[in-house]
Amino acid sequence: MLDTLSPRRLDLLKYVRQNGADNIKSLAIALGRDYKNVHHDVSVLLSAGLLLQDGRKLSAPWDELSTHVSLKMA
Repeated sequence: MLDTLSPRRLDLLKYVRQNGADNIKSLAIALGRDYKNVHHDVSVLLSAGLLLQDGRKLSAPWDELSTHVSLKMA
């Protein structure tokens, strides 16, 4: 999960939570980042269920994220 939630991806999630995004291109422009890198980050976050997509529109309707990791041996 730590690899999935890199600082840039967290910034992306926060931006989308606050502003939404009509598409990846507009998101890349708003963040001042390269389209290809933003596209990759969006794909990773969609796969992890941290971003939602409706057509081209992206959303992150969560107020906070939490995760639990068990350190018990099986």
